[in-house]
Amino acid sequence: MPWEFDRLTPTDLQDLLRGARERRREPWRVAAQLAAWLLQPYSKRRLTARKLLSFPPEPVDDER
Repeated sequence: MPWEFDRLTPTDLQDLLRGARERRREPWRVAAQLAAWLLQPYSKRRLTARKLLSFPPEPVDDER
């Protein structure tokens, strides 16, 4: 709500944005893990979700 947004501190806003980013990424992480499990029997190397899916680096938080 607009009246709630006006009351946010910069730290609160950063936390909300970080949470929204994590909620968008979680389905991709789940899909990557499932893909790694499904492809592992056909691969000679060990597959991980992290190897299959890479996100751009997180912005650096100067305050924390």
